[in-house]
Parts: sequence; structure tokens; C-alpha cells
Amino acid sequence: MYLEGLQKNRNGHMHCVYDGPDIENGGRYRGKVVVDHENSEIDAYTQFLPPDEHARFASYNDILLRDQPPIIPKVRRSSQRSRTYTRRRHPEPYRRRSAASPASFSSSSEDSQPDTPYTQFGEESLTEQRPTLTEITEHQRLLIWPQAPAFALSTKKWMTISLGHVDRVERSDDSIKNLQLDPPAAQIIKALSMQQDQSGDSWGADFIEGKGAGQIILLHGPPGVGKTYTVEGISEWLRRPLISLSVADIGTTETRVEQELMKWFDLAEAWNAVLLVDEADIFLEQRKNRDLLRNGLVSAFLRRMEYFRGLLFLTTNRVGQIDDAFMSRVHMAIGYERLSPDFRRNIWEGFFRKLERERAGKILVGPSARKFVLHSDEVRKIELNGREIRNALQTAITLAEFESLEGAGDPGESGATPSSSQIVIVEEDHFRRVLKMSEKFHDYVTAIRREDEVQRAKVRGDRDDYAKVGAADSRSK
Repeated sequence: MYLEGLQKNRNGHMHCVYDGPDIENGGRYRGKVVVDHENSEIDAYTQFLPPDEHARFASYNDILLRDQPPIIPKVRRSSQRSRTYTRRRHPEPYRRRSAASPASFSSSSEDSQPDTPYTQFGEESLTEQRPTLTEITEHQRLLIWPQAPAFALSTKKWMTISLGHVDRVERSDDSIKNLQLDPPAAQIIKALSMQQDQSGDSWGADFIEGKGAGQIILLHGPPGVGKTYTVEGISEWLRRPLISLSVADIGTTETRVEQELMKWFDLAEAWNAVLLVDEADIFLEQRKNRDLLRNGLVSAFLRRMEYFRGLLFLTTNRVGQIDDAFMSRVHMAIGYERLSPDFRRNIWEGFFRKLERERAGKILVGPSARKFVLHSDEVRKIELNGREIRNALQTAITLAEFESLEGAGDPGESGATPSSSQIVIVEEDHFRRVLKMSEKFHDYVTAIRREDEVQRAKVRGDRDDYAKVGAADSRSK
């Protein structure tokens, strides 16, 4: 798999699925990763390198200590061309050995030795010589280091992986098919995402080069209606990495926000990744005259966002609090309505299909339970969102498994699970008990606050769930 990736991928990275040990940090990781030697070395070294340290050695750039061109660090530039300081490579030997360039494979016994890579500073320009390796022989295959640095997309941390545990990312349309969104809005999202995924340069309407070259899509609506799920489905549909960011990854001060955005935007552009900023209203809240910290935070986010060259999704359930200057920078705004009874039924059916596909012969939803959930007026009137439906199903299954163990023996035994031959049946009563508890909690919170969540959101000015939104709410830049 790794050799195949080296052969096909000429961008210096490989998006794959990993299920194996984290060699450097310990533990085990299961999920999607991006294998990238160059960015891992830069990130590992610059954690300890002050940005202005290069100034100490700037005067030595034109001095040659021998007849051959000097071997010096590669200069890394951001998409905004604002960072031009020199960064040295991380000294760990395995990263050097495994950093092979894209190559075609041959069974020939001849060993081809690559030229030594170096970067030479001239008076007017930088010229870079890369390895000229075109074939990997059987002998060289044995010399490839079995470990590689990879970025774990779920934890957003670098780790060292074993290349024998990687597998290719398969394209999946299931998430897109289960998306509960108006067809016109879904079509717009897919079209914008596909345009950004094309390898050729797309036409840009902005007269300033490098500005407005990306696609910025705002997804707004109540919690649990599928905003984040939409972005996850798009990334699987395109087979592209998904970098999901929150306030913990970006920070809340102007200087840190700008630095972190620069780092994440660079990685997203290098990997052609889908970038998601969840709960983006924290960074884009309306500016006020005397709140200098808030104003600086919003300005930093707007400044960096406008020069991003990739696919950026922003989600929020407080669209009414977003600054007006941000609205004109969005290429498309897609509104999500509260889930209708039919949409909720579709979500239930989607989860049932997934359960049958992955746990066939082990877990079964009884006919009466399925009829109760999908068709009874008692369930249709409960306004559950997508997350609450998922949680209710998982809780009902857990309750059924517990009762199955209780009937078979001691359910308190550590690690006890139903036997492989035992079928767990989820009955109507399991769903009734779970949904009753959920409804009681919602009623309790509403009684305390004297308003339901829809009314509270409108009073605060966050959004209006009573209004009809969707594809008609979308507007082009």
C-alpha cells in the first residue's frame, strides 16, 4: 500500500486508513491519517525554533565554504507568502530514510542512486534540485524504512506509524445519501466541493491575485440537524482528508489565531483537505466599539480566511450574532431547518439500515419496535434532532444487551458480552423507556427556562427556527 502510494501520489503525502500502534507515543490508533514526511519534520522542529532565529545566520547565506553548492534548509512559504524565514529539517534518521520521492517500481537488479538534494540561493531567485529517482528496485524496497510520520486526523497530532498497517481510503456515498437536506441545497454543496476538487486551475472573479481563490461555505441552523455531518459526508464522497477545527485548536487571542490559522490553512492546501471550523460564530461575532480584543480576533480571522485557496466550511447555530463584514466573504450560505417528522423517520431508517449491515445476525430491532418508532404518533410528536435519535437508538440497544446478559447469567461480570450465537432483540418497550426519559428531561428544562430552545434562540437573536430556510437562503458572492 505504501509503495503504491509512492508510485501514484506525486504531491508528497498519502491519505490512508491506519489501524495499528502509535510507535512514538504509545497506544493504538484507528482512523484516517495523512503520511507526510516534509510537514512532520517542519512541525517537529519549529515547535522549538523561535521565528526570528534565522536572523542570526542571515548574513551567511551568500558564503560558499567549498566548491560545491551549499546544502542549506528549504524555505517554506505560506499561502499568504508572509513567512519567509528558514526552517531546518528534523534530525531523526528514519524520517530521512523514508522520505522517498514519487517513483515507478521495477524488478530490475540495478540500483539507481538519487542525486543529493539541495537548495541554492542565487542573487535573484531560489532554485531547488530534487532527487531524480525514477525506479525502485527489489533491493531498494528492502531498504525502505518500515515506519513513517503521519498526522492523525481525529486527534490532530503527529505520530509514528508502522507502514504494514495502512490501507487505502475507499470512496463512500452512504453519508451523502443519508443527508436530510433539501435537494437544491445539497446539489449546490456538491457542485462547489467538486469544483474545488478539480486539479486544474479554476477561474477566479477577484482582480487581486490570490484573493478569493477558495470556496467558503457557511452552514447554519439549529443543533443536531446535520451541519457537521454534511461536511464529513462531503470529505468521504471526495476521498479527501477532513481537518476539523474548534476554538481549542485556533485559540482566542489575535496573535495566536493568526498563527494557528496560517498553520492549518497551509496543511489543508498541501493535502487538498476539506477544512471545517465548527461553531465559527466564536471567531466571527459582531464587533463592538470598545471591545478591542473581540475586534482583533474577528479581523485576524477575516484577513486569513480571504486568502485561503481551499475548501472551507463554517458551521454555526448562532448566525444572527455573526459580523456583517463576514457575510460578504461567504460564497454560499446554506440554512438548515428543524427536522420534520418525515426527516426524522428517514434518519431512523438510515440508522436501522446501518445496524442491519454491520450487526446482521447479532442485533435485531423487533417488528413492533420498528413500527412504533417509524409510524406512531407518540414518537412523531417528539422533536428529536439527529444526535438525539442516534443516542436513543444506542441506549435502547445497550439496554437490550444488558437485559440479554441478565437473563443469561451474571451481567456484572467485567467485560461480559452476549455470546456470538445469541441474538439481541430490541423491543418496543426499550424505545418507550428511553424516549420517555428524554422527553421528561426536555420538559424539565423548558419549565425552568419558561421557553423552549426555539423560543430562546429567537429572543437572543441567534436565529429564527420558525422561518423557512434552505436553498432559497443561499446566495452567491
